[in-house]
Amino acid sequence: MPARLCAEHILLIACMTASIGPEFVSPMLEDLAEKLNQEMTERHGKLLNNIVSMICYLYALKVVSCNLIFDIIRTLLKSFTESDLEVLLYIFKSVGLDIRKDDPQALKDIVQIVNETGAKIKEKSSRFTWFVETLTAVKNNNVNKIPNYDKSDITEIQKAYKAAVKQAPNNLQVTLADLLDAKTKGRWWVVGAAWTGLQETRKVKKVEFDTKLLALAKKNHMNTEVRRNVFCVLMSSEDYEHCFEKMLKLNIKDKQEREIIYVTVLCALKCKTFNPYYTNVIKKFCEHSKNYQITTQFSIWDRLKDLKSLNSTKTRNFYFAFIILDYI
Repeated sequence: MPARLCAEHILLIACMTASIGPEFVSPMLEDLAEKLNQEMTERHGKLLNNIVSMICYLYALKVVSCNLIFDIIRTLLKSFTESDLEVLLYIFKSVGLDIRKDDPQALKDIVQIVNETGAKIKEKSSRFTWFVETLTAVKNNNVNKIPNYDKSDITEIQKAYKAAVKQAPNNLQVTLADLLDAKTKGRWWVVGAAWTGLQETRKVKKVEFDTKLLALAKKNHMNTEVRRNVFCVLMSSEDYEHCFEKMLKLNIKDKQEREIIYVTVLCALKCKTFNPYYTNVIKKFCEHSKNYQITTQFSIWDRLKDLKSLNSTKTRNFYFAFIILDYI
């Protein structure tokens, strides 16, 4: 597939994902992961190159994280054939410096694996030598020593993406294993997605919390299991990103998703002083899915109607809602 054609298709997919949510791109990622896994056992021309190229473009547009790229690199290093070297060269020449920036430790681990594998190879091909030179240049952040370095196609679609999307969502922290097991273990990265079969995935709903937290939840009238779980996650998380990840794993579905916003707003209003933690939690969910933006708007409108009945503490904290509006 021509690079230009591939880039334009991925640009459209990235824009649609930013507008609709991760549920739009998820089926495509799963399909790409399955095809990549099949290609590792039986090659069909340049299909593997095209798959990796598409995933690299998705990473460049921050649809997926470097976790998926590193998983692909590790998979290719297991067989480490001449065909694999060709694909690895493409990855490091196109997004190598970006994955180095995102996770330098993972890159160091890759370099170590390559060095150990290289030591076992008696006759090194020219392509292997070229790959090692490229990898070393990436590791040292030396653009000038990367052979035939050209990111013009990626830079071009990144500019087009920024022009089309005012506020890009957070990238999906999915791994290759997550995508390959999605049909059996479920899709934790899609809010409200169905989970099938396995008992361990069903246990996600039955989260155990400290008795003190449960008592506090009861005191604050969290009278349903979903509200209790959301409240306990809010109170027990280290920061808003940790809270976001734990919320996704609660496997809250469909209309119950609105309880996350409801409980977060309630907790924010009850604080003695304004706490930006709750603002960041809601902002994170609004960036994750458009559904939460609508829910947040309705929640704020409801509070505006009740503004006169709010006590002084809640009124003082209410401006937190208007801060959220800036992100919607």
